[in-house]
Amino acid sequence: MQPSSAISKLDAKTQALVEETVHLLGERFPELIAIILYGSVARGEERPLTDPYPSDVDLLAIFD
Repeated sequence: MQPSSAISKLDAKTQALVEETVHLLGERFPELIAIILYGSVARGEERPLTDPYPSDVDLLAIFD
């Protein structure tokens, strides 16, 4: 499963985390159809890692 160009807008650490997650899920679950990034990170409104309550990364995995 190829990551979308949309994740290229993320900071390097978040982008690496999302890419690794997509890769691992794609390897382990052949019935995986898509993974959707949503929420504050997808909108570019995430709180930074230096914030006491940084944003999490919301991913929706869709399986056949």
